[in-house]
Amino acid sequence: MRFLSGVAVSLTVGALVGTSGTGCHRDLPLGPRDTVPPAVHVLSPDPLTGAYDRDSNGLLDVQLAWADSSGAVNRSTLRIVAVEGGVPGFGPDSNLVPSWRIVRLDSAGAVLEETLGALLREGETRLAISVADRAGNRVTDTTSPFRLTPAAFHQAIPLAGMPSCQHDRGVNLALSPDGRKGFVPYNGCVAVFDPDGVRPVHFIAPVPNADFAVDISVDSATGLAYIGGGIGGQGYTVLDTRSEQVVRTGAIEQAQVASVKVIGDRLFIGESCTSGTIQVYSATSLSLLGRIPVGATTSTGSCPNTTSIAIAGDGDGWGAVVDAGVAHFDARSYAMIGRYRIDSTSGGAYWGAARSIRLVADRWLEAALPCEGLEEFDTRPWQLSVKLGDSFHAAPCFKELALSPDGSSLFVSADSTGWIGWDSVQTPYLFDVPGLRLRYAFPHRRGGLTDAAVWHPDGKRVYMMAEFEVKVYVIRPRPTS
Repeated sequence: MRFLSGVAVSLTVGALVGTSGTGCHRDLPLGPRDTVPPAVHVLSPDPLTGAYDRDSNGLLDVQLAWADSSGAVNRSTLRIVAVEGGVPGFGPDSNLVPSWRIVRLDSAGAVLEETLGALLREGETRLAISVADRAGNRVTDTTSPFRLTPAAFHQAIPLAGMPSCQHDRGVNLALSPDGRKGFVPYNGCVAVFDPDGVRPVHFIAPVPNADFAVDISVDSATGLAYIGGGIGGQGYTVLDTRSEQVVRTGAIEQAQVASVKVIGDRLFIGESCTSGTIQVYSATSLSLLGRIPVGATTSTGSCPNTTSIAIAGDGDGWGAVVDAGVAHFDARSYAMIGRYRIDSTSGGAYWGAARSIRLVADRWLEAALPCEGLEEFDTRPWQLSVKLGDSFHAAPCFKELALSPDGSSLFVSADSTGWIGWDSVQTPYLFDVPGLRLRYAFPHRRGGLTDAAVWHPDGKRVYMMAEFEVKVYVIRPRPTS
């Protein structure tokens, strides 16, 4: 137990009125003035263990118990200030009470919970807590130091059990440009969830060209979502994320869809089971602009699929081709520049398989190899910079990559190699990039197989697909240097 300050005293305030024999009233002097501040006991964060998350949602819980000798704590005077760490955008002496959620505030004490809008930085932190009584006596002291983890599991959004959709596990997801809506394509429909309220909303059905493992990409300027791919998918659908109406459908020429990616005014569609060709369409008119002739072949008997596409600001284009390495192309002329191996240890005709790629600062290419490792390449010139193989943290199965809005952090969905059937052990990771320096390894959590992940525009949350639910993670701001 920790007492910040104060002792209990007994105080009587009043005036005694007597009557003399002459009938005159005599006022006795008042008792001593109240000069004793309240006593405050901090229950959370725990002063001995540093535990701070009582409800296991990744946010700090502050619980206080207080008492005053005169029984009159002025609850409106409560102040909580971050002595170390702090909140981005808040001054060093800012009172966090108005910005946090007040669960309880009464004569016995207070319970408050940190909010995303006033999220403390990661690392060691202390809080200065002060409160006054009705007489104006204030107690102020600091808590014992406690350490906030860089990230934490927040909550799960269940999407199963809704009647309007034929379920086949969800693989991909996207957020609207303002971050107020989330969309998950299923078989023949799209599930909508509330990212802020962390709850399911409804299903949009029917949605053509939405099959198992269907891809989705949202235009940040127009709010239009482009949906296509999946098993047997030969077309694409344009969905307005604002009205939640299907705007248009279309089919690509002479191939099936493996992936869709809208970048600026162009829609890049990776072909499935061909030579990895990428078809390029106008995102507005949906007219065919050209083809990128990847020309991939494999020695494994599999069909080359372009599953992930990344475009640099200078028009340098990259595509991840299953079993055929990484395609390098000019995103303006649609000419192929070359293809590169992504598994430096493999030989022969096998070029390695990339499931997901992301570009960092238009130079470093991060590649997730399906259950084989995570690699970073310097593209100027092309060379392997970092390789995290099967020995990294008990051999996780890396899946999908999500780059933070500021380009400094990489969230990686992953499953343990020990999963049985569909009962997977989820083990996401958070890396600093470039360099793939491990920032945080999330604790193991049982649940469905993990797949795509997306960051909220505020950079404080990541939403990860896990079959029939979306897992939400809180990402704390970095400490000041």
